Amino acid sequence: MVRDGRAVSDREAVRIDVVDLVAPSRDALLTERDGRRVTVGPQDAHR
Repeated sequence: MVRDGRAVSDREAVRIDVVDLVAPSRDALLTERDGRRVTVGPQDAHR
């Protein structure tokens, strides 16, 4: 449930810890994420 929503820029989202990073392309994103562990919830475990 969203209790308080607002629109923020990509840089602001990083600053307030809503996202981990901003990447200019898919390749840059994959390079940046390489080696990091991603945890998914149990509802996604069988996908």
